[in-house]
Amino acid sequence: MRKLKLHHSTPPDIPEASTADIAFLLLIFFIVSTGFPDIGLPLILPSSTGVVKEVARSNVLEVVTARTGEYYIGKTETPVSLETVAQTVKDQLVANDKLIILLETHPEAPYEKFVDALDEVMVTYERLDQQNIRRERRISIKTIEYE
Repeated sequence: MRKLKLHHSTPPDIPEASTADIAFLLLIFFIVSTGFPDIGLPLILPSSTGVVKEVARSNVLEVVTARTGEYYIGKTETPVSLETVAQTVKDQLVANDKLIILLETHPEAPYEKFVDALDEVMVTYERLDQQNIRRERRISIKTIEYE
């Protein structure tokens, strides 16, 4: 009986030296060719040549974020919760279609607290839109110097 000789050859190697280069080029290709949606908060900022208009006090709702991160509505002395801010904004927007929401923030207030207040105002506008109560988004942002 005849024995077969088995050839032990080395398997073919795939060169790995350029693998990192190829991965990097693919990464760049997909980053460049991917379209990113426009996300963020749609804020209308005033132009430098904007005209200043006087507004009736009854058409302005002040939401103040204090140095401590507490919220105040108008000139009240007692802090309110973020849920109360949202409910007050909703009630005022339903009652007054010319309402301007003035978000005032102390310079030393936690930034997250200001963003939370702004988010609540934006969400309130969205909820009113879903209920077919259309209101123009009139939001003014200001830094305060007092407490």
